[in-house]
Amino acid sequence: GTVVSGRRMRLLYEADAFLSQARARDRDPVRASRVRAGMESSILLSGALSPYLEAALRRDGGDAETGMGLELGGGLRLVRLGGRLRVEAGTRSLVMHADEDLSEWGVAAALRYGNPGGLGPTAELRPVWGLADSGGMQALWRHSSVADASSGPPGQRRIELQFGYGTPMRHGAGVGRPLLAVSLRDRGRDYRLGYEAQLQNGLAVSASTVVREAADPWQPVAYGVSARASLIW
Repeated sequence: GTVVSGRRMRLLYEADAFLSQARARDRDPVRASRVRAGMESSILLSGALSPYLEAALRRDGGDAETGMGLELGGGLRLVRLGGRLRVEAGTRSLVMHADEDLSEWGVAAALRYGNPGGLGPTAELRPVWGLADSGGMQALWRHSSVADASSGPPGQRRIELQFGYGTPMRHGAGVGRPLLAVSLRDRGRDYRLGYEAQLQNGLAVSASTVVREAADPWQPVAYGVSARASLIW
């Protein structure tokens, strides 16, 4: 939501929560939860350049690390070519937590090209170091978020490259887009082929197949299917 929105300054609030559960063979279930609330402030320095700062309080629960924590982050956003080209660089870090042994940090950049309305060709390049996805549902809903969480410790490096092509759906219902993505990691690479649809009523659905190769040639190739749906109102 928006607290203040002027010609050059914006102040936003955001909140999110999640609950996850996993169970391995012959083991008890493992649960983890997180509730987070924060603010983001940005200033428009020119017609295209906008630095931002964000801060969030969070509470972790479950069978992993528990307690209160404070996240801080910030970065720069640049929009050019009538909104078609977007560049962003930022960092995020857990600066305080009740569990003193818990450490999270990350740095990420993104280069995106595409029509602001989603039609036509789209491309995105994202180099990432550590856990740098911005907090909240944007990070939680990424297809790779669950796989990345188990692929290595904070400090891992990866490069994500994604291509798509948006076409209008029948009767102006929204935009459909086939996607092809490659993710290069320290411990291997992922390939993803899928399709997503963003409807005018705020509903977005997508499905994709994923192939994961490990850096160790002796480890088998993993295959999977990922699907998601979200509604914004």
